[in-house]
Amino acid sequence: TSGVTYPAITGNTFDTGYQTAVMYDAASKTSPPKYSGNAGHLDFLVTPTGEYNVRDFGAKGDAANVSTAAITTGTTALTIGSSLFTQKDVGKTIMVAGAGAAGAVLATTIAAYVSGTAVTLTASAGTTVSAAYTEWGTDDTAAIQAALDAASSAGGGRVRVPQGIYLTSSAIQLPNWCELVGDHHHGTKSGGVVSVIKQKGGANIADAGVITAKHYYDTSSPLYIGTPVAVKNLTVDGNRTYNTTSTTCDGILLMNWQSVVEDCYVLECSQDGIRNKCHNSAATVVSNTAVENRIYRNRVENCTRHGIHNDDNFANKLTDGFCCDNLIATCGDHGIRNIRAAGWLISGNHIYSPAKDAIRATNAFNTRVVNNHVEQWGTASGTYYGILVTGINIGNNSPGTIVNGNVIHSTESNVSNTYGGLYVGVSGTNIGRFAITGNTFTTAGNSAATTKAIQYDVASGA
Repeated sequence: TSGVTYPAITGNTFDTGYQTAVMYDAASKTSPPKYSGNAGHLDFLVTPTGEYNVRDFGAKGDAANVSTAAITTGTTALTIGSSLFTQKDVGKTIMVAGAGAAGAVLATTIAAYVSGTAVTLTASAGTTVSAAYTEWGTDDTAAIQAALDAASSAGGGRVRVPQGIYLTSSAIQLPNWCELVGDHHHGTKSGGVVSVIKQKGGANIADAGVITAKHYYDTSSPLYIGTPVAVKNLTVDGNRTYNTTSTTCDGILLMNWQSVVEDCYVLECSQDGIRNKCHNSAATVVSNTAVENRIYRNRVENCTRHGIHNDDNFANKLTDGFCCDNLIATCGDHGIRNIRAAGWLISGNHIYSPAKDAIRATNAFNTRVVNNHVEQWGTASGTYYGILVTGINIGNNSPGTIVNGNVIHSTESNVSNTYGGLYVGVSGTNIGRFAITGNTFTTAGNSAATTKAIQYDVASGA
């Protein structure tokens, strides 16, 4: 009943064969269970209201693309090299790379079907192109949102995104107590079952994620953190190549406690791949904390800023989480950026080719950075580190931070840089309690670059 308050689920071990380890069924969902000391599989959110399928709400997941499009400036006649168009494509959204004004993306709709290789567009081209990339399909934003809102209205639930490429024109807003789950996130499985949510070309989503916590738009005062949500088994494509106007689109942006992002492939975002925040869209900071967020087994590639970003500049809001077993490649800033690393486990991640630091964990306190593999960091000019940990432990009796078992390989790709394997910083006269053990440091042996294995800075912790 609604009178149940904070049941404790502690000290259990769950075999991974269970689809669900804990099913929480309460009338109000205002007093979620407290979990601690549990091992193994823990699917935190399964509600008794059943599953919802985005196809039942009109989503199609029917996007297609080719790189053989041709159109002449001032006209609406588009042709492609393969017979792929059908009568059903009329009314669908379409983008043509370089065919807009001054070579921008032409984003419009299909007005008429001519043949399998030709359609008439609603808007005229501003630039003549040939052999251009074009993508068309149903705008599934409203249908996916309708499925999520139906689940939310029932008190929460799991929304399925079957195989397909779903184009979106604005942020998909994930309500509290809801999961958004695909069939599979990357590569091929069971004949190519991949679920993709993709920002369509020319949408230019700004100050949000392709998938964004609905609570991020809450303007209540006082403002509290959102309740648990989850995103699983999805490819989330920010499509930044064809959305050049916006530079502030994340892949997944959450503002919740006990949230889960698991087994997702996030790519081509104009800002962060996966981002946790503790303030809303109006920059109002939450009054409470957002702890125990879990980021597991994701692949993040080619994002303009950070691969994974724990974005907390407001003193101990986003603490005590888990960032484990992720693969992060070729990001324009840091691989993992954890501003408030207190209580976090950062473990088993493989990070390569970030422009700056591979792992940057500041305000660390009882933090564990263990068993990560980092390489090829610091492709931009400057001084960068494989692993940077600062602010370790304040006070004589505080618990310690561990940096253990990491493989740190510097390829020294920019000979003008200074490369550091591990940086540890403790500010001022504060006492730092930490253990640096069992790490392996290797380099490419480029004598033109400056490389340091371990740097310990007791002066500033900058």
